[in-house]
Amino acid sequence: MPFQSELVISPKNGKEWALREQLLYSSSKQNRVISAPKGFVCDLASIPRIFRPLFPVHGKHTRAAVIHDWLYAKKTGKRKDADLIFLEAMSELGVSRFKRYAMYSAVRAGGWIYWS
Repeated sequence: MPFQSELVISPKNGKEWALREQLLYSSSKQNRVISAPKGFVCDLASIPRIFRPLFPVHGKHTRAAVIHDWLYAKKTGKRKDADLIFLEAMSELGVSRFKRYAMYSAVRAGGWIYWS
């Protein structure tokens, strides 16, 4: 099982959430384990409000989004690898092909803003 822990979060403010437990993901394609630590604060999925009816901030993709946010916060390795892990994790979580490729394309197109 790629995700080795459940997502346990609590609201921090109106836009951010804090991990109450460590979140572990094992990427088979990149042969590595990613560990988002307890206390890490993120916004789940950075979805512009206009697109939220189709792509909610919270859904099947949430654990993948948290791992992706952690990789962006750490900035180790390449941004493309972080985005590919996001795509892989969404697939593992059963996110529809349309949604996962749309979300992956969005982070590839605009992620550089947050990575910089």
